[in-house]
Amino acid sequence: MRPILTIVLLFLIVCAKGQDDYTFIPKKNKRKWGYVHYKTNELRFDFQYQAARSFKGKLAAIKKGGKWGFIDYDGQVVIEIKYDDVKEFDHEYCAVQQGKKWGVINKRGEVIVPFKYEDCVLWSNDLKAVATLNGQKGLITLSDSILLPFQYDEILKPHYADYITVHQGGKAAYLNENARFISEFEFDTFFNPNFMGLLVKQNGKFGIMNHSGELPIAAQYDSIVTFGMDAVEGLYFLCFRGGIQSVWTITGKESIPPHYHQIYPIFNIGNTISDTVMNAYSLLSTIVEVDGKYGILNAYSDDTLVQWYDSIIPYCTDDWEETGGCFKIGMRWKSDNSNFFLEKNLGDYGYYGLFWRNENNPYLIYALNNKFGIIHCDGRVLTEAKYSLKYLTDNAPVFDPQKKEWHFEKELLYDMETR
Repeated sequence: MRPILTIVLLFLIVCAKGQDDYTFIPKKNKRKWGYVHYKTNELRFDFQYQAARSFKGKLAAIKKGGKWGFIDYDGQVVIEIKYDDVKEFDHEYCAVQQGKKWGVINKRGEVIVPFKYEDCVLWSNDLKAVATLNGQKGLITLSDSILLPFQYDEILKPHYADYITVHQGGKAAYLNENARFISEFEFDTFFNPNFMGLLVKQNGKFGIMNHSGELPIAAQYDSIVTFGMDAVEGLYFLCFRGGIQSVWTITGKESIPPHYHQIYPIFNIGNTISDTVMNAYSLLSTIVEVDGKYGILNAYSDDTLVQWYDSIIPYCTDDWEETGGCFKIGMRWKSDNSNFFLEKNLGDYGYYGLFWRNENNPYLIYALNNKFGIIHCDGRVLTEAKYSLKYLTDNAPVFDPQKKEWHFEKELLYDMETR
């Protein structure tokens, strides 16, 4: 009997581990809600609820008999169905409404912030909440201590930064993550929750603030997007003004002066955590464009740009294009991890960045007077512009993962070695 029980327990453990917040999704049938498997559409919990929300933190909010509560992956009610409204669990905590007042409970259903607020919004990954009292917002801890008094129109925190902005009387001020002011109320009430960096707006123009309250990038630009993060200089910012672009660092250094219509960064990535998270990379160079002509600027040299090309495109073969590896559409191209790719930035201005991963194709094709040659991402010209585009794409480099070398056709290799 004991072996059978052991097998059953192991089966239940394996099944539980195979479940997450996306395994079961709410679905409506006529006037009732239930839950189905996201892939098979197989019914998991009967259609019995007035309303149902997605699982988050292993719990899902359900409404029954006009009240809200929470169920687990087994459909068991783990937090009593007795609340007038609820929000999502943020890890261990959730804002809930009882009568006309909001408070905060934990996953055991215990009240940790009493029901006395007109609204309550938890901050993700933070033990703080923005609460509303008498129509004004304040900042509290989850032990109900007041960090900021109830006197503000808005209290906001972006997803990717460690600062707070408060709005009062049509103006904005900024605070550090410990709720200490680093600026006065001298800025426009602007907020971009997805911006990486402390973006401010003053008299209709954008700038960048540091955590000391200084403006290393003055508020004089039409728009600013995060250019990327460099292991040497920190955050880079692409600044737009009057149709011209420039690049600044968070330290206030103007890395690329305002001479160019378009700027495309090329990053040398040394260590990647995943396809979207990078923990060590540096700016290798930038492709710049003026009036339809392209050139390459090296990131850390004082060399002036003297050579302009008709075009600079990725080293993308017809085979790669047919398989979706990349798309030869000028500078607006995409690629998988075997080659370059263009990636949309998180900014709101349609900015695209060009990235290069270590041990992947570091070569570009440049065009000059209807002929084509090979250029390295750091700006070194490797062959003269004397080939047809078809010849170069038919003889694209092949990477040897054991030797960690790129192999070209003999003619191309000879041209590169003799330059």
